[in-house]
Amino acid sequence: MAVRAVIFDFDGVICQTEAWKLHRTAEYLEKLGLIVEPKKLYRLAGGTFDEKEAIFDQIFGGQPRYWQVREEALDFRTGPFPHASLVTPGLLPVLEKLREKGIVLAVASNSRQDRLEEALERCGVLSFFACVEAAWDMGRKKPDPYVYIYTMEKLGVTPAETVIVEDSALGIRAGKAAGAVVVALRDPDGAIDQSEADRVITEIGQLMGTVLPEGV
Repeated sequence: MAVRAVIFDFDGVICQTEAWKLHRTAEYLEKLGLIVEPKKLYRLAGGTFDEKEAIFDQIFGGQPRYWQVREEALDFRTGPFPHASLVTPGLLPVLEKLREKGIVLAVASNSRQDRLEEALERCGVLSFFACVEAAWDMGRKKPDPYVYIYTMEKLGVTPAETVIVEDSALGIRAGKAAGAVVVALRDPDGAIDQSEADRVITEIGQLMGTVLPEGV
C-alpha cells in the first residue's frame, strides 16, 4: 500500500536538541567531578525530566562523588535551545519534496503542545505540518502508542499508509505498537538502541527511499 502520511518525532528528528542537550549535560557533570560516559546519557533521549532522577541514580550511583552533588546534577537545565541552528541538516528539502508529492505530514512528540508549536515555529517548519500533537498534554507519553494512533486517525490514514520517523528507543517502540513502519534517524553519537526500528538511516534524505517508490 502506498504511503500517504509521514509522522515525525521532534527532538532528535526535526531538531537535534537531544544531542545538544546531552553534550552540555555531560560537560556540566564533569565540572561537578563526575566520571561521565556521554553515550550512557542517551538513556534520557525521548524521555522527560520526571524520569531523570532514576536514570541518573542508575548511571552515577556507583560513584561516591555523585551523592555529594546529586541535587546540583539533577537541577541542571541547559536553558533555551537555539532551535534554528539545530534543525536537522537536509530536513527542509525532504519536507518540500514530500509535500510536493502529496504526502501529508504531522508531528507527534512527548513534549507539551505550546512548547512544541513554538519550537517548530523557531525552526521555520511549522507550516509544513497538517497537525502537531503532544503526548504530554494527552497524559499518555511514549512508549504508549496513543499519540501516534490519535494522529493517524486525525489525518484519516491507516498504519499501513503511514511512516513514522523516530530516534529514541521509547519512540520507536510507540510507533511499532501503533502498527506503522518506523524509520529511525541515527543520533550523531550512534548511542541509541534503534534495533526495533524497521529501518535505520544516517541522514534524513534517506527517508525518501522508504516513503516514495524509486525514481518518483
